[in-house]
Amino acid sequence: MHASEWTPDDDPSASSIQSTLWSVILRTANPKDPHRIAGLVRLTSTYSMALYVYGRRKGLIPSEAKKAVCAFFDYVRAGQLGKGHDAHRDRLRSFLLSAYHEFLGVREPGAEKGTKGPGDYPKRSVFLAAEAWLNEFVEAQTPPEKIYHRAWARCILAQTYAQLKDELTSHHGRRVAEVITAEVSPLERREFNPELAPKLSLTPSQVLEILGTSRRRLRELILATLRETVSSQSDVEVEFWDLFRSL
Repeated sequence: MHASEWTPDDDPSASSIQSTLWSVILRTANPKDPHRIAGLVRLTSTYSMALYVYGRRKGLIPSEAKKAVCAFFDYVRAGQLGKGHDAHRDRLRSFLLSAYHEFLGVREPGAEKGTKGPGDYPKRSVFLAAEAWLNEFVEAQTPPEKIYHRAWARCILAQTYAQLKDELTSHHGRRVAEVITAEVSPLERREFNPELAPKLSLTPSQVLEILGTSRRRLRELILATLRETVSSQSDVEVEFWDLFRSL
């Protein structure tokens, strides 16, 4: 079942649907589901940066791009996201871009004035960070679609690094978590820094073990996160390599 196929007679809990971001879209479209707003919060907080930078490169000034993202998630909250865009429905990354591109094209300028997402999201810090990244690391001539995919990859990595840091903090404490998370990179294997051991009050072999375990765990977290954005397991590896090509 896809979001565009939801009807009021369907199970409002969506309990029979695998818990992925596709079920979040279903819940958003279902007014009977008490968890629909929580699902929207998750969707908004996760990918609002990618939508914001896409809007900026489509010609919106910062304040307009911010309001457009908020207005888009009001549109999502109203259950409109699941309608259409069937050509992209197997991958959330492409699905959201298609939906947001269309939304920007049909919205009336200034119509989103005063629009707010439910609660306090998207957070102001997300937009500030997105603007700083856009200005510092993205060339002006980069196409909006390419910028969106790069930002999407950053959103995925931000999620997984945060999860890894939480796990490391739970097992080894905050100091170890901060240092190890900074050392682990999914893009390259850095040479072992012998200064890490005394800095963390650990032996070199302990640090090497934590680093190795953390690298493996980060890959697992990335794959698990990507699994939530595609409709089948066979698409996960493809999305994994697409993610790193986008960076």
